[in-house]
Amino acid sequence: MKKIPGLFLLLFILSACTQTPTISQSSNSATNAGTESSVSAKSGKIAFTEITVKPVELYDLLAEELPSAALTKIALETSVRYGFIYEAEALDQTNRREYEWRIHPATKEIIRQEESRSLDRETALTREQVEKITEIVDSVLAEAGTNARLGGWSAEVEAGRPILEVELAGIAGSEKYFNLDTGALIRIDD
Repeated sequence: MKKIPGLFLLLFILSACTQTPTISQSSNSATNAGTESSVSAKSGKIAFTEITVKPVELYDLLAEELPSAALTKIALETSVRYGFIYEAEALDQTNRREYEWRIHPATKEIIRQEESRSLDRETALTREQVEKITEIVDSVLAEAGTNARLGGWSAEVEAGRPILEVELAGIAGSEKYFNLDTGALIRIDD
C-alpha cells in the first residue's frame, strides 16, 4: 500500500485534543490549507464481489492515519475508472481541518486525499455504527434478489441520527434508508 509522504509529517504534527468523538474513539493538525495529493491505483475496474476492504477496516485505516479527526461520512460509490471507490470525510474541529479521501476498496490504497480549512461542526460516526454497514447492505442485496446490483451506499449523521442510504441500480424502491444505531429501516424512495 502506498503512503502519502506528507501524511507522515501531518501525523507527526498531530497532537491536539477534540471534544468530538474521534475516528479511533480517542483524542490525540495544522498544515497548509487546500492541499491535495494523489497516487495512481492499480488500473482496472472491480466488481462489487471483488471488494475486500470492509467499511470498518476503512474506519480503522483512517483512525490510524489521522487519530484526532472524527469520521463524518463514509460511502461506497460507483466509479468510471475503478468500478467502485470508497469516499470518506473526516473533521478535526480542534485544528479546523477537513479531510476527504478516495480509497481503493480492494487494496486500501489512498487514491486521493484532500485537506482544507473548515469551520464546520459535524457529528461523527462511531466504529460501532460503521461495523453495521456490511450486514445491512448484504441484507438489502439478499432481499432484492439475484438480479439486484448495488449502486452504492453512504453513511453520515443527519439531523442527529446516523443514517445509511443504500441504493440499488435499476430497481423500484431502490433507495433505502436505515438508522445505523438500531439497523431499522426508516424509509424507501424510488
